[in-house]
Amino acid sequence: MAVVVDVLKLTQVQGVCAVRGTAATGTIALATTLKKSTETQSSPKADIKAIHWTLSASASAKIQRNSDILYELRRETELKCLNPIMLSGKIQGNFLAIISKLIKPFNVLEIGTYTGYGTLCLAEGLAAGGKIFTIDRNEELLKIQNKYFEESGNRDRIVQLTGNAIDILDNLNQTFDLIFIDADKENYLSLIHI
Repeated sequence: MAVVVDVLKLTQVQGVCAVRGTAATGTIALATTLKKSTETQSSPKADIKAIHWTLSASASAKIQRNSDILYELRRETELKCLNPIMLSGKIQGNFLAIISKLIKPFNVLEIGTYTGYGTLCLAEGLAAGGKIFTIDRNEELLKIQNKYFEESGNRDRIVQLTGNAIDILDNLNQTFDLIFIDADKENYLSLIHI
């Protein structure tokens, strides 16, 4: 992987860190409060590093494959499922993938699988040997979930649990590095306390 770093100056807002970019283009800009400029006391500066890299052919192919799988899953959900609005969309999916990649969790708990879009996004950042425990009460969606979990290559990293989340959590003896609650809105507080 070839890396080129450009350093720019930008006015800093105290304590703010921003990350933007896309893996598909191979460009990411990271703004952080690395050091304050001594040039002026009234206008602190932060170093902004724009990092450009060339993705290897295999990494680029994996990104494209994941994008294709998520697109197909979204399309099939819209065509075959009631309430496709419940699907985690591109923005939420990208957010979940970024959080997962930053944390690199070993165990993830997802409450509310639906058709598995969010599950696949969370799987992108799992640590080696990590697992996602995903709970949904709708048995009818297992077929579509399994189809895309297989296609993604993450089948062995995903543990599907079907039933009432509160009952399942009472019997689940695991610790989690990341928890995503996207179901049973009325019981959010109960789920958080478990």
